[in-house]
Amino acid sequence: MKAVLSFLLITSLIISAGWGIGSDDLKAPKTEVRLYSSHEVIAPGQPFTIALELQHPAHWHSYYVNPGTLGNIIQTNWKLPEGFRIERQGWPVPQTYLQGDLKSFAYGDTVTHLFQVTPPANLAVNQEIPLSLETNWQICSEYNCVDEPGLGALLQKEIKLRSGSQEALAVKNQGDLATARATYPEHGKLNNLSVTDDGRQITIAFDLIPELELVALYEADQQADSQQVATLVHGTEKTTLTIGRNLANPLTDEPGPVLDSFRGILVSNQGNYYIEAPFSPSTALGQGTAEKKGLLNILGLMFLGGLILNVMPCVFPVIGLKISGFVEQAGHDRKKVILHGLIFSAGVFLYFMGMATLVALAKQAGTDIGWGNQLQNPLMVGALLIIMLLLGMNMFGVFELGMKATSVGGSLLSKEGYTGTFFSGLLASVLATPCMGPFLGGALAATFALPVYQIFVAMGVMALGMSMPYLTLSAFPQAISSLPKPGAWMEAFKQGMSFLLFATAGYLYWVQNALIGHQLEDQKGLVIVIGLSLIALAAWIYGRWCTPYAKKQTKMIGGGIALIALISGLLAVLPGKEKKSIWETWSREAVEQATSEGKPVFIDFTAKWCATCLTNKRVAYSDKVLQLIKQKDIVLLKADKTKPNPTIDAEIKRYGRVGIPLNVLVTPEGEEHLTPATLTPGVLEKLFTDHLTE
Repeated sequence: MKAVLSFLLITSLIISAGWGIGSDDLKAPKTEVRLYSSHEVIAPGQPFTIALELQHPAHWHSYYVNPGTLGNIIQTNWKLPEGFRIERQGWPVPQTYLQGDLKSFAYGDTVTHLFQVTPPANLAVNQEIPLSLETNWQICSEYNCVDEPGLGALLQKEIKLRSGSQEALAVKNQGDLATARATYPEHGKLNNLSVTDDGRQITIAFDLIPELELVALYEADQQADSQQVATLVHGTEKTTLTIGRNLANPLTDEPGPVLDSFRGILVSNQGNYYIEAPFSPSTALGQGTAEKKGLLNILGLMFLGGLILNVMPCVFPVIGLKISGFVEQAGHDRKKVILHGLIFSAGVFLYFMGMATLVALAKQAGTDIGWGNQLQNPLMVGALLIIMLLLGMNMFGVFELGMKATSVGGSLLSKEGYTGTFFSGLLASVLATPCMGPFLGGALAATFALPVYQIFVAMGVMALGMSMPYLTLSAFPQAISSLPKPGAWMEAFKQGMSFLLFATAGYLYWVQNALIGHQLEDQKGLVIVIGLSLIALAAWIYGRWCTPYAKKQTKMIGGGIALIALISGLLAVLPGKEKKSIWETWSREAVEQATSEGKPVFIDFTAKWCATCLTNKRVAYSDKVLQLIKQKDIVLLKADKTKPNPTIDAEIKRYGRVGIPLNVLVTPEGEEHLTPATLTPGVLEKLFTDHLTE
């Protein structure tokens, strides 16, 4: 629950401002959308084609039915007159895009989605036929994604046709449709096609095509592991393709989607072939058996994780004390002692059922909280990264959360009777929650991917695991003396476990940097590190000066500084708006070409390791400066010496400097004006207005 509350706090503080240089002119461009038909006049019962064409801006793409690592596919909701039927005519052949080392499958430039529409046989002629579409999709560049037409919005398109007789049919757009159909794979070209699945790999076989060479295999239903490369082998009679099986949870070997058939596109040197075939019954993976095995593994891990939570320093010391309290309150009546244990466990179960309810409500609302999809969203990855860092620092002892509750319930724990026992169980669960990360990350992720009823079963098993020591010791209170004595070892254990959380944070940083690492002029990776440092500083200040025993004034000042550092860190770690780069690569030839065309040139000699250079980049290019750059048609060139570059070094020496930062304005007349090392908007405004005419 603390993790959930932390996430809500983080998301409530997100501000839409981005880091880096940019202006309204640099926002992500929009996709151009066209909806057209193969016929202007349609006849009763005669199928025709509707095409939805997306023309993406340069360097942006939308996604195939199986997007691979990242991306959301296009959604289409058709509103047709009564009796009309519509069916998608497959998917065009995608391309492979790399996000770091991870693959996504998508369409660049222009993609056309084709749909076959069949009017009813009793369609009246000489009628106007409106066909309406509501759609949305996602486009991504190398380091950013945008929902179109906007987050949660739908684009509405409509075309109107006319019904007529068979003789009155009027065709149109045939050239465009032919071009679109050429992007689709061929059907029925692979003879004697068969597919088998042994639980580890999928094998596709068809009659031998000796000269066939594999380019790519794009599976449609995410049954195959999209990150693996398929292997093609020519036998004496058959050509076979094998690819690893997709696993929903590698921790438990639980398979991903298990369907009756395989669909996909084989891209080869001899053409693009559509593959669709049922799995061979003799070797198809049994879904029921696999699901049962996967669920049992998850339940076992959840039970073990619940047991381990009792070892946490805020919980373990009170086990013996609590059971002793049960015995004293019950007057050594064994039945009453057992009843106290059951009521304590009821408090534990209430908490975990509450968590299960939150997860179930999110799934019912259409929010996919599976671990894999979380890591596709830079906002979610950033939030998880921050949470893991803060929980790790909390376990290490940099700061404490809920110090008044460390006695497992505070004043509620001190209550006698069944009420105090119930709230003790509830609050013991709350206090143990931040410690779930090191032990239960994989099991919880697998649990969240289960059907709703199984989520409640899994969380109930975890509650049983946490309750087991209390139930056992309530039945056999004499066993309390055999428990290990609380001591310094517990704090050392807790601190040691914090490094698992730090390792998780490191992994999430790697993912976040892959998602948005070059989003803002190659600075984002550095900005994320600075942001995490600010968040860690905020946690340290809170732990140092905001303790319950600190003076009120000290708390207020420390809390204010910590809040400023926290918000600054959040803005750095969580993704902002992508700003299209306005810099071109420097070369002497580029400078000469621009000035020969009468354009001024502004050169930035920079490097990623130059902190002042990066600060200049972020601070100096205000909206007014960017407007001046646009008005005066200034060509911006970046001379990047992150790696050794003798040509750039020689140019810097030619200007009489020995290092960077260095910025130079070159006028069309060839005059060169050097700037101070530290740039501000005022410096650039004066430079451009003093030395450049309109």
